[in-house]
Amino acid sequence: MLGHPQGRRYNVRRGVNANWDLVFQSAARRQVAIEIDGLWDRQDVHYALAARALAHGCIFALDSDAHSNPELDSVDIALAHAKLAGILQEGIINYWSNTKILDWARGAWDR
Repeated sequence: MLGHPQGRRYNVRRGVNANWDLVFQSAARRQVAIEIDGLWDRQDVHYALAARALAHGCIFALDSDAHSNPELDSVDIALAHAKLAGILQEGIINYWSNTKILDWARGAWDR
């Protein structure tokens, strides 16, 4: 999984500038999941960039980036970004069956 792809934080750092299309092409080819982090000050990757990743065939992992119980609700922000990007449930590893996610994880060594 590619976690915190941009590394951005609101009012702290802008995040990485990269050739995101090239990054997403490579991630899609290798079936590397792109993280959508819902913590309010990260929102990394945001929906517009997630839509570009989706167009390249990427899969996604959604999370709250919680470091305390109240931050668990931040997963709603990640879900909103996924929805705005047009990502379907099948493309989100959090929704996969245990068998499918274990097969995907085992296959990581072959990629």
